[in-house]
Amino acid sequence: MKDFVKPFNGNPNDDIIKWLESIVHYFGIAQISGDKETLYFQYAPAFMKEYAYKWWANQKHYIFSWSIFKQAVITQFSEKNEYLIAQQFDQRKQQINEPVIKYYYDIIDLCKKYNSDMTDKQKIRKLTNGLKLSLYQEAIKETYSTSFDFLTKVQQLENIQKLIELRQNQTTQVSTIMKNDDKLSLPSHFYQSSSRQPNNYSTRPTYYSSSAQSDYSYTTQQSFPPPSNPYPSYDHYECNQNQQYPASQVPQSQQRYNQPYSVTQHKNYSSRKSDIYCYNCGQPGHIARYCQQETATSSTGQQQQKYSKNQ
Repeated sequence: MKDFVKPFNGNPNDDIIKWLESIVHYFGIAQISGDKETLYFQYAPAFMKEYAYKWWANQKHYIFSWSIFKQAVITQFSEKNEYLIAQQFDQRKQQINEPVIKYYYDIIDLCKKYNSDMTDKQKIRKLTNGLKLSLYQEAIKETYSTSFDFLTKVQQLENIQKLIELRQNQTTQVSTIMKNDDKLSLPSHFYQSSSRQPNNYSTRPTYYSSSAQSDYSYTTQQSFPPPSNPYPSYDHYECNQNQQYPASQVPQSQQRYNQPYSVTQHKNYSSRKSDIYCYNCGQPGHIARYCQQETATSSTGQQQQKYSKNQ
């Protein structure tokens, strides 16, 4: 009997209606001879504890039957706050992982507390509106004769949804396994090259073909010629510079600067000198200021004047 009837302590959260129903349920299935209500009244006080037992100790001299006992405990221990009962009735909804059968009986109990004269049609409406969305979408398509008929049909919908969810989970697991197999089948150097790929594209080196490099070198040489210098002593000066300072003693930056100029750009400069003509002697490559013939003529004239003065 202890497995069917739980102790009743008389606390505010104890449900007196359920406790009384558990007593009736036990003796309904137990093979005990005698009048049922007499048995109810005889065994019920044995399960009253704490505040409920104290109440029974004070009231047992005035209670002589099951019907009086039932009415007295309901009056004493039932919830008297109608607003609280109404709030529980309005807010009770099926939770995501809550079984339909648990939700169903909780609503039926609230309906008894809220309005003991509630019809099946009203109970079915309350049960339907409180279902979770996945079941509600299918439940509103059905018609129900009684509240128990509602429980039977919605449980069938619940089982169908469980099968669909199981199938979806299996499909997801298969696709995940296939993706993992595809990754394992790829060569190892694929992951190494992918992991070593730099994120900053601006730091990637740029490679040019030999033809592109030669075109670039030619364009640079033609587009940026050295400044023109009319002095013929530049060639001699450049040769002395290269001879006085060996390559090991000249800084690298100066070597890089002088080498392309002396090899390629100096040729362009030499070709420019051929376009210059001296108006004294008519020869190319210099101007009259640096004409060697004029210098020789003036030197000879000065010697003749000096010779004549000495005579």
